[in-house]
Amino acid sequence: MGNTKLVWIILLVFMGRISAQDPYLQGDPSPKVEAEAKELLQQYQPNLVMDSNQVLLFEKTLIEYLMRREKIYVLDAPEKQKRYLLKKLDRYENGEMSNILTRPQLRYYFKIKRQLQPAGALL
Repeated sequence: MGNTKLVWIILLVFMGRISAQDPYLQGDPSPKVEAEAKELLQQYQPNLVMDSNQVLLFEKTLIEYLMRREKIYVLDAPEKQKRYLLKKLDRYENGEMSNILTRPQLRYYFKIKRQLQPAGALL
C-alpha cells in the first residue's frame, strides 16, 4: 500500500467527525489520558473562566482528542506522516472547541493552546 493511501485510510479512521463528542465510542480513556485532561483543564480554566456546562464539554473533548493523539503516536508510520496527522487533528479539536467556547474565550484558548498543547511537538 502506498504512503498516500495509508495517510488517507488513517485520516478516515482517526479523523472522522463524530457529531456527538463521545470518547467512549473509542474505548475507555487510560488513566494517563484522564490525568492529562484534568491537568490541562486546570491550566485552561483560570484563563477561560468556563461555566460548569462548558467545563464538562471541554474536558470530554480534551479526553477524546488526547485518545486520538495516543493512537497516532503508536502508528507504524513515518514521523512526517504522524506530524501531519497531529496537525490535522489539532484543527479538528479547534473546531470542536469553537462549539463549546464563546468567541472571547476561543481567542484566548487559541493563544494559550500553542503553549499548552503544541501540535505535533511530542514526536
